[in-house]
Amino acid sequence: FAADASPENVAVESGTYAINEDAAVEEYASARSTDGVYLTTTAVNLRKSAGTSGTIIGTLSKNTSVYYAGNNSKVANGMLWLYVTVYSGDYVGYSGWVANRYLTKIG
Repeated sequence: FAADASPENVAVESGTYAINEDAAVEEYASARSTDGVYLTTTAVNLRKSAGTSGTIIGTLSKNTSVYYAGNNSKVANGMLWLYVTVYSGDYVGYSGWVANRYLTKIG
């Protein structure tokens, strides 16, 4: 995606421009991520907290159904993370964080 270069996302340092990636990702994500059912596009870790350092609850298989309520997302490690509840597979009923880049919305 193209980062938003709006004033709140850009800082001038020594004559160069630095884009606040987290702010740009968050702004992009809020426009893209809506509540609904998603499928994992590959095997992906379900984590206790957003980010790659979050403890892994388990690994969801490709095509696992998850539900995102649309009200809990965070940016960490330059990625958008959604707090989801698992609807199929080995972790049905578990909730945790999944990187949005590994999900595709189906409903």
